[in-house]
Amino acid sequence: MESTAGKKNVYRVAKQMAKSRQDVVGVNCVKDANGKVLVENDQVKEEWRKYTDKLLNEENTWDNVITCENVGGSCELIRRDDILKALRMMEKGKAAGPTGIVSEMFMANEDCSVEWLTSLCNLIVTQGRIPDDRKCSILILVFKGKGDPSGMWILQSDKVTGTCNESDRTCV
Repeated sequence: MESTAGKKNVYRVAKQMAKSRQDVVGVNCVKDANGKVLVENDQVKEEWRKYTDKLLNEENTWDNVITCENVGGSCELIRRDDILKALRMMEKGKAAGPTGIVSEMFMANEDCSVEWLTSLCNLIVTQGRIPDDRKCSILILVFKGKGDPSGMWILQSDKVTGTCNESDRTCV
């Protein structure tokens, strides 16, 4: 660290770390429905507007046939150790969702978090429905710097924990 080479190495590593954390900006192109790449700002905005309108307003048709059998009887409640196991499996260092809660916060006060999450999950199981204040989810249109920047990516945020996962990602 005392030598000039050591100092240069520290600065080089710090610059690489800072660069890897930067948001992707300036990717101002998108493919339209026909696969044509649009680069003009107004065209890109219009394509995103059309896409979100279609995504949020299109009704899916189905034949109203449910092929599963109704299951009667009581539901098994979720155990405290199941919640604790799930919390420990959550990835660390991920960005917070709309609630501002990250997985490290749940683990910081493990006992309180596990009790609260167990109560919430068991309330959902016993009532047979998700509480209204937990039904809302947010669609976030994101390009994560991987693959084709002209593709439209959606992350759906989970309102219960406020986290987004790669498994929630959908390409349109």
